[in-house]
Amino acid sequence: MRLIILLGLCSLMILSACKQDSKGNDSASSGGSNLPMQNENSMSASPGNKTAFAPGEFDPRLTQDDLSKMMKYFDDRTLGSFQFDPRGFLYQMKSEGNGKSPQLDDQVVVNYEGRLMDDKEFDSTFKTGKPLTYQVGKMIPGFDAAVMSLKPGGKGLFVLPAFLGYENKSVKDHTGNELIPPKSILVFTIELVSVK
Repeated sequence: MRLIILLGLCSLMILSACKQDSKGNDSASSGGSNLPMQNENSMSASPGNKTAFAPGEFDPRLTQDDLSKMMKYFDDRTLGSFQFDPRGFLYQMKSEGNGKSPQLDDQVVVNYEGRLMDDKEFDSTFKTGKPLTYQVGKMIPGFDAAVMSLKPGGKGLFVLPAFLGYENKSVKDHTGNELIPPKSILVFTIELVSVK
């Protein structure tokens, strides 16, 4: 099954790479990065900020290498089946939740844990016992997209490529130690507690 998904995505990626706009420019856009709790560029026209894609369309910045690494994350940990979101991330729902999913600008309360691909944890509200309350659209694009795919009470595991995270930026703690290296694929477990 995963081979079929992989082959289908490869075909779509090749077709997308060949598309050009009317001026002859590539359809892919580098887009800007959204740091946590900052909203600069959050509504720019870059593909990563789209909240939905048409059937057969997906974010053209997703590379075969990133897709393979993300799939390997699930395989190496025998996590079972996962789903592909056309915005470019893989996910696995742990619990569905009930009600309506949040939209851009909604106030939400979430618990989350963030890890690198080597399972090194860089943040966790589950451990601190202090859920995060924030306005959807003010976090990195992949975190917002993941939250918008949940319903209140729902919980999921999300593997995000670097272009939906911090891209080429390094994230450091208050002492200057690097928490997240540039170009990191990020793994989040997110629980949507409520939508205000």
